[in-house]
Amino acid sequence: MTDAEILDLAILTGTCAMGSGVIAYDGYARLKGLPSGEMFSADLSQVQAFGWIAIIGSLIIAPLLGPWWHFLVVLIGGNILTRILFASFGAFAQPVVVVGTFVMLVVTGWRFYPIG
Repeated sequence: MTDAEILDLAILTGTCAMGSGVIAYDGYARLKGLPSGEMFSADLSQVQAFGWIAIIGSLIIAPLLGPWWHFLVVLIGGNILTRILFASFGAFAQPVVVVGTFVMLVVTGWRFYPIG
């Protein structure tokens, strides 16, 4: 595996993690008794829409760049990274995942447009 492939997987994993952080934060906050903003508790807010775009986009791009199992690396790595993020930042995870989602979408667009 080359350095470029590792960087690609790291970027896609970070994008997936930030997107899933936006989607999962409300449930995590309720479980832990933490505050949750309106954009996290709504049925579908603009921030959550960008979270879904981040998750689905990273999972689509991953197997296009390499073997099929890159999909699994991004999915499982993103899930683990989201859990670490929540455990590390607690209530401060809200701004981290919102800003992180937009930053990672920009980085993903910059790195992978056009794919290949």
